[in-house]
Amino acid sequence: MPDDDRHEFDVGPGDEMQRKYGWYAENRPDIHVEPDQVPEPLRDLIPYVERWAIPCDVTRGDYFEKQPEADVREFVRVVAPRDGEINAWLDTFKTQWPQAGFQFMYLLKALGEAACDYPDEIEEVPSDDA
Repeated sequence: MPDDDRHEFDVGPGDEMQRKYGWYAENRPDIHVEPDQVPEPLRDLIPYVERWAIPCDVTRGDYFEKQPEADVREFVRVVAPRDGEINAWLDTFKTQWPQAGFQFMYLLKALGEAACDYPDEIEEVPSDDA
């Protein structure tokens, strides 16, 4: 396989890579989550996964920049309190991950990035240690 076909392993400045490979919000992949791969208590988050869990860091960043602030704030407000629940589910996978597991992993990555911009949207969740 020629090196040209393996661009996912190229390294360079984000804006250069974006121009070279078209990693823009408008070219984001369609994300479809199979509900039967997701535990019932997390299925309400599937619309957030399908919108925000973009695997490419550059494309995801461009997508977030082009979304209304209110939408990004809602994403943080809704998903942040559930990160422990999502991680607990992901921790159950030892070797074989379903596609939905990877998709939720990217959701958490997107949440981590968005939460840096809108920390005021994150409600403190009481710990069991209190």
